[in-house]
Amino acid sequence: MFSLRKLAYCACDDEEREFYDDLETIKIDIQDCCIDLLNFLKNETKSNIMYDNIDSNYYEYSMIEKASASGHLECLAFAESRGFPWTRTICVQAAANGQLECLKYAHERGCPWDVSVCEYAAANGHLECLRYAREQGCPWDLYVCEKAARNGQLECLAYLHDNGCPWDESTCEAAAAGGHIDVLRYAYNHGCPWDSATCREAAANGHLTCLVYAHENGCLWDCTTCEEAAAGGHLHCLMYAHNNGCLWDMSTCDEAASNGHSQCLEYALKNGCEWDGRIPW
Repeated sequence: MFSLRKLAYCACDDEEREFYDDLETIKIDIQDCCIDLLNFLKNETKSNIMYDNIDSNYYEYSMIEKASASGHLECLAFAESRGFPWTRTICVQAAANGQLECLKYAHERGCPWDVSVCEYAAANGHLECLRYAREQGCPWDLYVCEKAARNGQLECLAYLHDNGCPWDESTCEAAAAGGHIDVLRYAYNHGCPWDSATCREAAANGHLTCLVYAHENGCLWDCTTCEEAAAGGHLHCLMYAHNNGCLWDMSTCDEAASNGHSQCLEYALKNGCEWDGRIPW
């Protein structure tokens, strides 16, 4: 199933492979699944040509997943021909790495999948894998939107929303946590609910633009906004929140002090934040 060129390349040591790679010639695409496949064949045939110390059970359960993740359809097909078990991880690996052909191949041959396929496709921005999975009946839930939002995958989030995938406050919270203002704006403009967790996560991660946007558009906040800004040392977020009426309490100073953020602590104390002077441990 492998060309002689690939077999010869696999038989080389690291120095020989490095020498070949520096040549202006055809590149050899070798992934872990290819090495595992050759190891498996060596063990199967009891040949001593290439490799020793083979754990056949390990290769049986990992080679097929590595092939799916790497997009090596020939290795995936080989594993199927030898009766290797189809596991949910195979489709997940294909979706997570944008390997549409491997995802199709596995699904068409009965490989099981679940909502994780849509989650990983959305989280990594692989819209074609997400679309294929959904069109073939793969389930999804509100966590799929949360994964897309957290990683700033606006195109995937728009597809999810346009096609009826549920979302809730966790979508805006995740977008704010990641600092993805375009995703946060899209979600809000399309009716996604939000709550104080959106401001809290924006402040906790130092994303002032998201914090300002959320507040100016009516998102609630509470003392956890100042608390988390102080905990992360994000003085600009703490100042904005306080200057715009956000409440704070002793926890703001506690978090600033316990995390070593002297500027935040000094600002809070100078602006009237109560504190008993004790650092919580």
